[in-house]
Formats: sequence, C-alpha cells, structure tokens
Amino acid sequence: VLVTGFSFAGYIANRIVGARKGTLATALIGGAYSSTAVTASLAQRLGAGEVGPYAAGIALASAVMYVRVLLLVTLLTPSTLLPFLAIVGPAALAGFAMAAWLW
Repeated sequence: VLVTGFSFAGYIANRIVGARKGTLATALIGGAYSSTAVTASLAQRLGAGEVGPYAAGIALASAVMYVRVLLLVTLLTPSTLLPFLAIVGPAALAGFAMAAWLW
C-alpha cells in the first residue's frame, strides 16, 4: 500500500506538471513512480531519432528510483538505512552525475 501510494503521488504530480513542461521534469517526477516506464518512453524517442535530452532523462529517472527506494527503506526499516545508503548511495550519486553530464 505504501509503495502504491508513493507511486500514485508521483503519478499525480506528473499529471499536474505534464510532459510539456520538459523532459527532465517529467523524468524527475515520473522516476518517482515508475523509472521503468520513463526509461522505456524516452528510449523509444531516442530510437526514433528524436532530438532532445532523452539520455539525461533516462539517467535522471534511474537516479530518482534509488531515492524512492531509500525513502521506502527509511519509512519501513529505519535501522537499516545507513548500511543500505552505503550500498545504494553511490549508485544514486552516479545517476545524478550522469544526468548532469548528459544534460
């Protein structure tokens, strides 16, 4: 229920902002509820040869996925946050760094 609620909140935020507000805003918000869906959508655009910051959006959505998982771990098992952060934190930072570099 918690994961679904969190995903729904991200979905609502994405509907409010809308895809026309920018690829990176959509990737940021969309990554909160489904980084896989955002990645598939942006990869399809890249494959079609469209021009835009789609690779940066994919990296950003993936990085947000790590933050989403960290938030869930914090809420469900706070005692495991620090060990989990040591494992997942570098991946999240690498994702955000790659998104910035690609942008």
